[in-house]
Amino acid sequence: MGHGAPCFEEAPTEGNGLDAVTTQRPSLKALAIRGSTWTLTEYAISQGLRLISNIILSRLLFPEVFGIMLLVIVFMQALEMFSDLGIGQSVIQNKRGEERDFLNTAFTLQVLRGFALFAGGVLVAWPAAWIYGTHELLYLIPVTALGAIFTGFSSANYLLLNRRMWLARLALINLGTQCLTIGITVCLAWLWPSVWALVLGGVMACVVKLIATHTLCPGPRDRFHWDAEAARDLFRFGRWIFVSTLFGFLASRGDQLILGYFLPAAFFGVYGFASFISQGAVQALYTISNRVLFPVYSRLAEAGPEHLRSRMFRVRAVLMAVSVPPVCVLAVFGPQIVELLYDARYQDAGWILQILAAGGVAGVIGSTTGPVLLAVGDSFRFMIVMAARMTFLLLAMGVGGYFFGVTGLIVGVAAPDLMMYPVLTLCIRKYGVWFPWLDLAGFSFAAACIGAGWTLWN
Repeated sequence: MGHGAPCFEEAPTEGNGLDAVTTQRPSLKALAIRGSTWTLTEYAISQGLRLISNIILSRLLFPEVFGIMLLVIVFMQALEMFSDLGIGQSVIQNKRGEERDFLNTAFTLQVLRGFALFAGGVLVAWPAAWIYGTHELLYLIPVTALGAIFTGFSSANYLLLNRRMWLARLALINLGTQCLTIGITVCLAWLWPSVWALVLGGVMACVVKLIATHTLCPGPRDRFHWDAEAARDLFRFGRWIFVSTLFGFLASRGDQLILGYFLPAAFFGVYGFASFISQGAVQALYTISNRVLFPVYSRLAEAGPEHLRSRMFRVRAVLMAVSVPPVCVLAVFGPQIVELLYDARYQDAGWILQILAAGGVAGVIGSTTGPVLLAVGDSFRFMIVMAARMTFLLLAMGVGGYFFGVTGLIVGVAAPDLMMYPVLTLCIRKYGVWFPWLDLAGFSFAAACIGAGWTLWN
């Protein structure tokens, strides 16, 4: 159901592609503004396309199909996150990120990881089918895992687009890939209205993305290469990223693992629709954090902590002002939004959306701070934050489900971001980038809007 021209003012020297040496580099402020603009534009269009796709597919397929597909996606994401070496983050953060030996070593590791993911998909299929009592998973997961092989061969030049913040080209590649994939998936669902339409559509998305990264990302061709020093740098940075993603998977997808086991497939599919809508503003911030804030914070951190702190306040204030109000709207008008978009089979998504959106306020506020830890190379504290969120999610869902059933489970999904906020502040205080009054203003505004909206609407 479902993550043009360069945005530098100057053009690369003809013939050199991404390896070209530019004569004048824009300021970080200019890059951040352009990067945020392109990222938000891409995200808005992408979410709009996903919404249109979901509405069309919801008419062609039954809720049970989306419930089964959500389980497939969860297991594939588990394999991806459990094998994450932070290759993309390393290319952005490492000083050798522009060197071809470093990039070719990263490409080699990426290919090996793709084959490992496919093997993992084959191995996990039978246990998943047995645990969840869904025989289709025995075949669906291995076929979906084929996409990991295609993704592994994606060009390393695609990673350089993010490092250099050439986000215009990045956005056009992603949106073009998405449009083609949606068209293929909808056609498959119309001709073959089953979960296989979604699975094959996902594999085709990986194929299209592979072709796009090699044809639309300028730069030398990728080659298999092993640079021992580059490999050590990648593993050194990625070791805590690896542990972080173990916790991160349970923190971000643990709800779906648990709910997929306890809920009927149809209701689980409805939950997936509510989750998709509620994550709109939060995922927008996470996308900006990964593509814009992380590279910008990395460059600012090289200039010293005071330089980083002086720039962060204004960036966070602007992003919070843009993202908190939409979350409040979802929390107040969730049922009406679902009724407008989907037919009667999906109406339970309305009250679920309200709960998830209310809990998403803390996620929005915290998402602009998290990249600081990786930007300064502190992947250990980043791992601590992920571990805390995982712990709070399991605790909140366990307590909520035990005392209040399904409603308690949903509330437990919404609670962890708020519960882990103190842990996040403790981890970032070392770098002097915590702004308590700014965060308090964000929480107070959201609480007032949601409280007033619920009171007046009721």
